Parts: sequence; structure tokens; C-alpha cells
Amino acid sequence: MPYSILATLLCCGVIVALQIFNRPLVSLYNILYPLFWFSIPLSILQEVVFRGYGIYKLKTLFKNPAAVIGINTFLFSLFHLLIPETQIVVPLSFLAGLAFATVYYYYPNLFLVSIVHVLVNLIVLPVCYLSVVSC
Repeated sequence: MPYSILATLLCCGVIVALQIFNRPLVSLYNILYPLFWFSIPLSILQEVVFRGYGIYKLKTLFKNPAAVIGINTFLFSLFHLLIPETQIVVPLSFLAGLAFATVYYYYPNLFLVSIVHVLVNLIVLPVCYLSVVSC
């Protein structure tokens, strides 16, 4: 149940944020098909690294859940500095990372958090791609 709520909130949040930043939500999945096949394993790999390994290691270093979640979220958002459109991607990845880390900390399920991450990226990726191409 927490992961269903997480997926719904994050997907709706991304759509609202894109409307606020005046970015089109376009269905270009046929054109961007190769990018999606790259995005899916990358999303899963990020979850293995940041949640599966990162949270596990941070729990051994810190007993405070807020410290574990905060550090994990910060590192996750720093990783997203590599993606174009950083003024939009980094704040959104910070909020998503905070949600991923919080839910994963209390309900550890690497499979479900990976699925949610993939779903969120399937919404965000076309918009990022369109923003870069239109520049």
C-alpha cells in the first residue's frame, strides 16, 4: 500500500510540476523507445545503489532515521546534476529521492521502489528530452 500511494503521489506531482514550469507533457513513447529501454535498467540500478546499498550502509553509520534519509536524498539529488534541465530535474529528484528513501526506510522493498522509480521516469524522460531538443 505505501508504494501504491508513493507511485500515485509522485506521478501526479511530476505532472503538476511540469505544468507549473510550463513544460509539455507529450506522449512520444514511440519516438523515444530506445531511451526508455536505457531508462528502465538505469532506474533499477539507481535504486539498487541508493536504496538497497546506500540505505543499508547509512543505517550502519547513523541510528537517526532522519540522518539516513537526508543523506541518501542529498546523494540521490547530486547524482541528478548529470541530467540536462537541472533547474527542474534536481529539485524534482530531491523530492522524489526523499519520498523513495522515506518509504524504503520504513517499508524496505527494492522491487517496488524500483517499479515506482521506473514509472516516474517514464513520465519525466520525454519532457527532459523535448526540453533539450528544443533548445
